[in-house]
Amino acid sequence: MLGESRTASCKHEHLLKPAQKARMPSMTEAEFWHLVDSTRTTGDRDLQVAKLGEALLHLSAVEYSDLLRRFFGAKHEITRRDDLLNAAYLANEQCLSLDVLDYFCYWLIGSGSAAYQQALKNPDAVVELMHSHGHPSFEEFAGALFDRPEAASLGGVAERIVIKGRIWSADEQRRKLPLLYQYSLV
Repeated sequence: MLGESRTASCKHEHLLKPAQKARMPSMTEAEFWHLVDSTRTTGDRDLQVAKLGEALLHLSAVEYSDLLRRFFGAKHEITRRDDLLNAAYLANEQCLSLDVLDYFCYWLIGSGSAAYQQALKNPDAVVELMHSHGHPSFEEFAGALFDRPEAASLGGVAERIVIKGRIWSADEQRRKLPLLYQYSLV
């Protein structure tokens, strides 16, 4: 339940200010994904952004901070994996900058829990997700997510992206992500 105190450690604790470290997250991963999923719409990204913005208005500052921690945990999971990094590269016409990777992460997370979990299990499934969730870029999702005064007080966490994966050779991409590789050639 939101508002309960927890004793588990935060995955991004090293990014937090001392005052933030003293408090443990009150939003569970399930609650985070419920909020994201509850804002999902079919094909109308503007409506999804509006619904996300409205949902965020109902969160306390503590809950909002916890939501951002969960969001950055999900984003970190994408950027640390070679397979998802290459999925982002191929899905974006063999182009990958920090911005493109950010927008891919926003898209995948904004596509909801089921889509995110599907991509974690099978990054080649991003091709299928693109058919149902549109182009793999959703900058506006972040606009709604970070449009609160508290976002600025998190010590620049929103600006940090750490890429731990590497772009594979074309041969590796063809073998490991055949659907996305074919898509990128079209």
